Amino acid sequence: MPVTPFSRTIAMAIVVSLGLMLMQAPLSVQARVVADLDELSDDELDEALDDELDDDDLEDCGLTDANAEVTTEQMLQIVMCALSDEGDDAAEQVITWAKLTREMQETNTTVQAVVWRAILQADDVASIRGRPTWGLAKVGAWGADIDLAAVGRDGRLAPPKTVVPYVKQEVRYAVASNRR
Repeated sequence: MPVTPFSRTIAMAIVVSLGLMLMQAPLSVQARVVADLDELSDDELDEALDDELDDDDLEDCGLTDANAEVTTEQMLQIVMCALSDEGDDAAEQVITWAKLTREMQETNTTVQAVVWRAILQADDVASIRGRPTWGLAKVGAWGADIDLAAVGRDGRLAPPKTVVPYVKQEVRYAVASNRR
């Protein structure tokens, strides 16, 4: 049988498909089922958080520009939406809303409190670097009861791209505190 450009294209498509399936294999190992997030290694947790809070998820949740200043309330809503299970793809099945909520309860806090803490930390860093903080009030963000009005609902915040690393850090801290 002669080799034609069409048969080469078909063969190449098969090779590429097989390669893509092999590249997905580590993902399926990484996406192992765990009952508790503190069963994940640091690397697995980091990768799962990256999947949950990637740019596509933030955009799907209403973020239009990662460099724009948004209100603290908008940022809270965007991050909480990205952490939720809505619209999650296969890579985002490691961290579910139920697991995340349960993990925070084990630490005597809430997901919302952890996200607020991250927002406040990003704001602190922005102010140190010379950006105005627009008067965000300091609250005990690790407590489960947060007076959202005290945080400054209409306060402006540093760009969202500076907030996400703090959210990941705070979630990692909370999960790590539950490891035995």
